[in-house]
Amino acid sequence: MKVNNKEKILNILKKQTEPISGEYLSTILGISRTAIWKNINSLKNSGYNISTTTTGYLLNIQEDLLLPFEFDNDSNLYIYKENSDSTMRIAEELIKKGVASHGSTVVCETQDSGISKNGENFQSPKGGLYFSIVITPQTPTIYLNLYPMAAALAVNKGINQILNIPCNLVWPFENWSDNLKVSGVLHEFETKENKIKWMNIGIGIKNIDNLPRQKLLKQIRKIFFEYIENIDNVLEKYTNLLNISGYYKRFIVENIKIEGKVESIDLFGTITLNHMNQRCYAYIGNSSMEEK
Repeated sequence: MKVNNKEKILNILKKQTEPISGEYLSTILGISRTAIWKNINSLKNSGYNISTTTTGYLLNIQEDLLLPFEFDNDSNLYIYKENSDSTMRIAEELIKKGVASHGSTVVCETQDSGISKNGENFQSPKGGLYFSIVITPQTPTIYLNLYPMAAALAVNKGINQILNIPCNLVWPFENWSDNLKVSGVLHEFETKENKIKWMNIGIGIKNIDNLPRQKLLKQIRKIFFEYIENIDNVLEKYTNLLNISGYYKRFIVENIKIEGKVESIDLFGTITLNHMNQRCYAYIGNSSMEEK
């Protein structure tokens, strides 16, 4: 990927412990000092803490930034907002404008109107990780729920790998640790001719264990895209990690409690229960598991 002047300046500043002059940057990059000044200001406006001294520019150390240039070769896929009402709304808007592409990721520091699976507000204070990933799979619509399954799996694996804390997958797309919900996944999509045209997957992770957000985001994205490259294998991985088949479970379906032994989970995420030889079903979208 071609590196622009702004990113070149940033990479140079990251290696310096003392201020570096605009004249020097101008010479090694072959651009005017005015262009250097404009790019420095653009970096400042993006969120980088750059001091301007009598001897030049100095990048002050900032840890765990979520700014696009912190994501190496994928920087062109990241859209950063310090605050937003919802990363999913922004992602959908970019999709419809034709700006977002496969892999585009909207990430923010805080959300004002994050949404949980039941439509209630998802608390999104600073320190958590809130992002939406855009994909354009062009796969049959019967695969619709396999992608949020893959996202929930990726979050689970990422948290276990990066934070090294126990984390349990909870149907349909949540992760819990020490009886507390730590993450959730939502998705919205558009179909055409029985294929998934695009999907927007929103992921929220609460601030646990001084969350190393940048490192965790990189890892979750990496794992997620590995999973969806082999989407036909996702249901088996999901069912194995969920580990409820054969167990007696209770669900709330449209405010009605049902219970029974879990017989199966299909690719829609529907759970088939057997209670006294009578089958009943828990569907994604109108059901929740009573015990976590």
